[in-house]
Amino acid sequence: MVKRLLVSLAITFSVAAICAWPLTYLGIGFLSSWLFFSAIQFIGFYFYSEHVRRKMALQEQAFILAQEAELSKQGAEVTCPCDQGIKCFVPISLNERNEYNCPGCKKDINVFVDLKTALVTTPVLEPPDTVIKQTILS
Repeated sequence: MVKRLLVSLAITFSVAAICAWPLTYLGIGFLSSWLFFSAIQFIGFYFYSEHVRRKMALQEQAFILAQEAELSKQGAEVTCPCDQGIKCFVPISLNERNEYNCPGCKKDINVFVDLKTALVTTPVLEPPDTVIKQTILS
């Protein structure tokens, strides 16, 4: 880690020296231009790393949103009515057509959703003989 840091600093200061050297022919001091170019590289790297960090954070948020959207989908595993009987997972939506393309027979298959109702009951927690006695006596 320290070796990578030293190599990076050496490259940064060498680039600053290469950029500062031609400016000495224009009458600008080497040390001041070297410091200027070194600072520009550090500032540029800071802004570049902030840009990359924010871009990655946005991509992570987009991935999380896409993952949540996929997890919120209702679906069913259906068997194709063709001779091959291939099973496929199909996302089910109640407000649009539900169809898929069978990977075996390459045909478009519709999925129909059948809604049914059921009566909610309370379980009997007493022994059966007590329930029968209560029913007979009442």
